[in-house]
Formats: sequence, structure tokens, C-alpha cells
Amino acid sequence: SLASFAGWSMGSAAVVEAAYLRRSLGVVKALAILAGQTAGTKNIKHLEVPILALHGESDKVLPPTCSRTLVHRAQQASFVLLPKTGHRMEAAFDPIVDFIRN
Repeated sequence: SLASFAGWSMGSAAVVEAAYLRRSLGVVKALAILAGQTAGTKNIKHLEVPILALHGESDKVLPPTCSRTLVHRAQQASFVLLPKTGHRMEAAFDPIVDFIRN
């Protein structure tokens, strides 16, 4: 069966690496990255799955440019800036569910 991975903040590096290590198995359907950091995500450029990067407009921990950088490094990624949302990513649930369903 296929899997969709989601990682938040520092966990974005873990899901990128998990997907990278499983890329030849064809089991990873998609990645959702919330308030992503760039450290530890160098292998994102090798992933051939859709990636959704969400970031809160009001994030005071990591700037949205971190998630935008991940999108630029990836092959198939889109970026959504969530208004009135901080680092806790309060408004991320619905966009993630929509992304995984499609």
C-alpha cells in the first residue's frame, strides 16, 4: 500500500529522509511539510512525489523562506502560506487532508 508522510518543523528532515530511503520501493505517495526547516533535507531534490509545503504567515520560529527553499529544491512541490497562522500550524489540517485525497 502507499503512504503519505507529514513532518512539522524539525520533523520535516525526518520525513524527507524516510521518503528518500524508500524511493525505490514506490510506496511513498506524497509528503506534507509544515513550517519546514532546511537542515537535513538535501535529499528532497531526489524525490519524485508531490510535496506540499505549508507555512504560517505569522511564524516567529522559522521564516516562510525555509519552506519556500524546500519547494525550490524539490521536483514536484507547491507552497501555501497560511494567513493568521503561527508555527503551531493551526490551519494546516484541511489543506493537508485535501492534498492527500487528491
